[in-house]
Amino acid sequence: MAKVFISGEKLRIELGFWESVGALAKSFSIPLSDISRVKFSETLAFGDLGWRVGGTAIPRTVALGHFRNKKRRIFAAWKRPQKVAFIYLDNHKFDILVIGADSALVEKLSSRV
Repeated sequence: MAKVFISGEKLRIELGFWESVGALAKSFSIPLSDISRVKFSETLAFGDLGWRVGGTAIPRTVALGHFRNKKRRIFAAWKRPQKVAFIYLDNHKFDILVIGADSALVEKLSSRV
């Protein structure tokens, strides 16, 4: 699935070729200063994502791409059985990133926010 790591003062989300195709998006970076909070969950409830606007979604299996929920713009890159990091953003085109990640990444992000 997507590779997520911290590079300098940015959070980098790198999508593989098929992930980019499924998400209708390219790899991108976000300044760590745009992250307002981070939440970790064992599972993804698809109701949290809302409507799929562009990308691929198979309930309880995969979520890639752009979603909208209550006027919030969400980007997802998650695949079962990954755990989920909800990364809330300020001053960015997305309001929330829903990323398949481990608890170590969430701890690193939380310590920087």
